[in-house]
Amino acid sequence: MKKSLLITLVCLTVSLSNYAQLAFRGHIGVNTPNIDYETIQGQIKGTTGFSFGIDAQFGNRLYFQPGINYTGKKFKINGVGDITTNKINVPVLVGLRLVKPKSSFSNNVRIFLGPNLSTTVSERIADAITGVNKEDIKNFNFAAVAGVGLDLRVFFLDLGYKYGLSDFINKNGTATPLNGFNVNAGLRF
Repeated sequence: MKKSLLITLVCLTVSLSNYAQLAFRGHIGVNTPNIDYETIQGQIKGTTGFSFGIDAQFGNRLYFQPGINYTGKKFKINGVGDITTNKINVPVLVGLRLVKPKSSFSNNVRIFLGPNLSTTVSERIADAITGVNKEDIKNFNFAAVAGVGLDLRVFFLDLGYKYGLSDFINKNGTATPLNGFNVNAGLRF
């Protein structure tokens, strides 16, 4: 009985390890935050920010991709000043490779989606900005992420959109989420 159970477990482990491919990915990228918030000093507009991080992909055609990344986002009110936020993001994505891969480093096109949790590490608001203060910017945000990716051997390129599901700024009962596009490129290992 013990011997047959052991043989079954070994066979199951071998078959799952062949099915469940694993790749770690390091990436850098840019983001374009979009916010629709007007202060008495003017419209807050997002400018191009940066990101870098790591993630892991588990699976074959259908895959699971948890990760962690650091993003810097900058906003400005023309002629007044800047708002800068730096965040740690934890995306937990599920994806589908459009072609069944032969290995972890096969060329492929992917689609992905999932939740993203983020927390503020630091923020800076220019002294000249009086329409928004640090208490108005929420430290924890929740968003949905969707996008497409291209794998070329050990290189990859991802294009995604982050849709804010929680408030980024909440002042005087006016709640505003943070949305935006991001492009990441990196290496799989």
